[in-house]
Amino acid sequence: MNKTELAAFDRGLRDFTTEMTKKFQEKAAAGYTGWDVCDEDYLLARMDKNVNERDWTDVANLAFFLWMKDQKKDVQTEPDEWDFSHAPECGCFVCRKRRNNG
Repeated sequence: MNKTELAAFDRGLRDFTTEMTKKFQEKAAAGYTGWDVCDEDYLLARMDKNVNERDWTDVANLAFFLWMKDQKKDVQTEPDEWDFSHAPECGCFVCRKRRNNG
């Protein structure tokens, strides 16, 4: 991979993970919870549905939930505990809140 390709990949990865984080945080702020105790078959079925709809952000978030379950990662439930390093232009609700309050 040359430098141009690597830079494009890096930008794409940053943009995609920012979208994943933004969507996850918006759903969390709207009160959606329970992915960590959700049945794995349900998560896989949702992933199939999202693949058919070409909703790649939800596919990636569901893959992340399944990965977290496999890793038996501890779940942090309070947004203030989340440790996200976002780009200055990030539009997720946590970054907007930090900019508005800071």
